[in-house]
Amino acid sequence: GDVYKRLECEESVRAAIDVGYRLIDTAQSYFNEAEVGKAVAESGVPREEFFIATKYSLQGTTQGRYLTGGVPPVRFSM
Repeated sequence: GDVYKRLECEESVRAAIDVGYRLIDTAQSYFNEAEVGKAVAESGVPREEFFIATKYSLQGTTQGRYLTGGVPPVRFSM
């Protein structure tokens, strides 16, 4: 289930980093920002070498509420 999907995401991002990917796309609606952030942080590659695109929706919430609750965005995961 959910744990497997999170581990699969993290492993996929790690594999991509290992073969040279430095552009990583994520989004609030993908529910994978924490896993992407963890893989990047643990990669050993300097953060400044990455370009990470993330998207979030303010629909049904406020920006402040999203940034302080729920799944942490990539920038808070690293």
